Amino acid sequence: MPEIQTVDFDMYEHSTYRHRINVTNPDGSPANIANFTAMMEFRENLGSSLLHASTTENGELLVGADYVDIDIVGATIAGFDFAGAIHDLFVIDATGIPFVVMKGATTIEPSVTQIP
Repeated sequence: MPEIQTVDFDMYEHSTYRHRINVTNPDGSPANIANFTAMMEFRENLGSSLLHASTTENGELLVGADYVDIDIVGATIAGFDFAGAIHDLFVIDATGIPFVVMKGATTIEPSVTQIP
């Protein structure tokens, strides 16, 4: 069972957000998550409607041997109609068992520069 990290995101309109989550076991050793999938959801608060989902299927999450890369393009972030959210990230093994590896809060900052 991987260790749960708290990671807060500051995203900017029109700017691609990239972040690597190194997944570790409770003893600090790298967790083997090769062949896992991943999903992360953004919501205003617990129980509220889904604001955005990042998955391995939509290409916003990439699972490596012991990490998950988050890559949300600026055009997607520019379309967000929320200023803040909570999120969590799960990795799912080949049998469908999910493990939470990260949780936190997201802030969307307005962009001074207006990208067409």
